[in-house]
This record gives sequence, structure tokens and C-alpha cells, in this order.
Amino acid sequence: MKKPPVGKRKLLQPAVPVPVAVSKAEAARQMVRRNPDIKAAAIIAATGLSERGARQAISDVRKENGQSTNKGRRFPAPLKPALVKPDLPALVERAKDLLARHALTHPELAAALQCTTAVEAEVVRRLSRKTDLSYSAGLISLTKPKLGKLSLSLFGDDKWHRIGLVTDTHLCCKEQRLEELHAQYDLFAREGIKVVLHAGNIVDGYIEKINGESVITATRDGQAQYVLDHYPQRKGITTYFITGDDHEGWWIQKGHNWGRDLHLLAQENGRTDLQYIGHVEADVEFKNSAGKSCVCKVQHPGGGSAYARSYTGQKQVEAFEGGEKPAILVQGHYHVSNYMQDRGVHVISMPGFQDQTIFARKKRLRMEVGGAIMEFTQAAAGAVARFRLEFNRFFTRSYYKPYLTTDAKCLKGHLVIGPAKKAA
Repeated sequence: MKKPPVGKRKLLQPAVPVPVAVSKAEAARQMVRRNPDIKAAAIIAATGLSERGARQAISDVRKENGQSTNKGRRFPAPLKPALVKPDLPALVERAKDLLARHALTHPELAAALQCTTAVEAEVVRRLSRKTDLSYSAGLISLTKPKLGKLSLSLFGDDKWHRIGLVTDTHLCCKEQRLEELHAQYDLFAREGIKVVLHAGNIVDGYIEKINGESVITATRDGQAQYVLDHYPQRKGITTYFITGDDHEGWWIQKGHNWGRDLHLLAQENGRTDLQYIGHVEADVEFKNSAGKSCVCKVQHPGGGSAYARSYTGQKQVEAFEGGEKPAILVQGHYHVSNYMQDRGVHVISMPGFQDQTIFARKKRLRMEVGGAIMEFTQAAAGAVARFRLEFNRFFTRSYYKPYLTTDAKCLKGHLVIGPAKKAA
């Protein structure tokens, strides 16, 4: 069979016209033109477009028909901006208070703050910088993290407790520093102190071989009356005292609760500012505004001074069981000042208000004179957060005047030979 010449070959025409290839976007627009109510999901399934492309196709066709494009939006149109600029710092604090009470969704938080969703988003962003936010099932809340940084909402309100501290006043002893004790209470009054804790040995007691040459009067009732007549009394200040196992404790060892006797005698004489709280030690509980508390232990331990003034306090803290550790430990007895922290306990060793006695001189015991003011704040859980301690020290008696009248010619330990100088 002969092939027809190339120039005269007839081209076969197809029975059905071949469709012109179109883009996915155009195919999607055509589907919308045929069915204006079509959903984006159907377009995605048929054309393979992304969700954004399918919604854009719906929007393009609606624009061709002059229709509004608001229909079909995932989120409602934003509110018109407020005429007044929002106070973002105030809204952040308000949001913090709301979320501390209960969890809220974003729309609920915006409605509670009476602001737009855009402002609410900025408030949440700023709040997340200051504290820890938890997101769960669409809810926002303030939570305590298990690990990581500590939420600022867990700390207390920075309310300061200011407490006066004294100990070892040893009244009724010739070596007492009564003038300095009154000066210390004058300082407490000027500083607005209302509570004073006394860590024991308010009087010198009596045992002949130890202090028989020093006491002014040796009887129990005589020394109690001496306290009522001479211990500082300032308006608005209450002194809470304990008794030690030595000095006034010598009577207690014989079966007389001398601290309780002094308390009752003070009440009978109209002195409500002297309150007995225990023998050897007592726990004072301090509460914060949330009702949480910490314990300050006031203690008058025994034994002599160690080679280092911090040693006895450190060993006492080591002896505490885990559940009985106080937040603060105030110790009398040693007549020397010291402050340290050990096992999370603020340990304060206090000076007293007694000059070095003959007994202390023979035992080579140093005796400092002074009191202190203790200040601290509490965290929301009650623990001590911030802590300050101020010692108020006085010089030895010889700095102010000769120790004994008959020693007037002895100045600073040196005997002056010659006639005494006449007073100006």
C-alpha cells in the first residue's frame, strides 16, 4: 500500500476537544463559581490546595460578585480601637489578681479586663515576663512551678517585723549596767519597738561561793522587788522574758518557779509590761498577713564560752531535729555578740548588761555590754525572707567613770603617783 505524499496527508481531528490545563487556584475558583456555598475542605480535597489557598479562592470569587468577604472568617472581626489608650501596667496587675483566683480563657480574660483581644494578648505577654503562667485546655492560670524559676507571687508582702533583743541584765548585782539598760530601752522607744525579747538572767540570783560578794540583796523576793523598782518601763513596750538554768535558775532548781513569781508580782503592782514565757527556752511565733508563721526560739543555754564565739551556737543548731529547727535562734548566757546562719537558721548570740565580774575575770570570760534590734520579713509560706540585725554596743564602765570610788587615782590600770588633781 502506497503512503500518501507528505504534503497531502490528512490530519485526524479528535472527537472530543482536549481541555486546557489550568492552575490549582483557577480550578478552585471555578469550583466556587459553580457552587458558591462550597466549603474550603471540599476544595482542598479536590485540588490539593492549602487551606489558605482554598480560602483565598473563595474570597476572590466573592470579590468578583461584589460580596462581603467577612463571611467564612475563622475569627470575628476585631473591635474598633478604643479612643483612650489602655493603661497596660494597671491591666497587668489586674490580670495577675484575676488569674491568681481562678483560670480563665483568653476571651474571658479580655471581657474581665474590658479590653480588646489585641490588648489582652499584650497584657498576657507582659505578665508572662513577671510570673509563671500555665496554659492547659485553653485556660490561663498562675501556678507554682515544680522546677525552674520561682514565681514572684510566692513571696510575701515585705512587711517588716522589728523586735528588740536584750539578755543577761543581772539586776541586783554590783556589776549591773542599769544606766546602759535604760539607754537601750530609750533607743527602742525612739525606734518604735513594741516587743522586746529577754533571753534570760534578768537578775543575778544568789549562790554565796559564786556571787556572794556582788549581790545587792540575796533573797528571792528582794531581787524580784528590785526588778519592779528598777527595770526599764516604757509606754507601749512589752518585755517577754525567760529564765536561765543558772542565776535565777538556782532558785528554780530548788523548786521555786521564780519567773512565774516575778510575772504575778508584776501584775499585782500594775506592771503588765513584764511577761514570763518559759524556763531555759521558749518559742515565739510570728505570723505574716497570709496567716503563715515562723518560729523564733529564745534560749539561755548552759556551759562556758568556747574557743570561738560561734561554736556553741553552731553545735546547738546541729543538735536540732529536722522538724524542730526554728527560723531564728536568739541565745543569751555567753555575753558576747555574734551572728551567723547555719542549716537555714539565723543564729544570734547576745551581749549582756553586766560588767566583767571577779568570777568571770578568774575564768577568763569576756563580757560585752549592749542590746540589739532584729528586723525581718516573711515569705508567703511564712519562712524568713529578708533579715537585718543591728547591735547597739556600750563601752566598759571605766570609759564613763572610775570603777570604784577608792580607785579614783587608778586610771586605765596605771597608778598615778602624786597629788590628785583638783576638780575644775
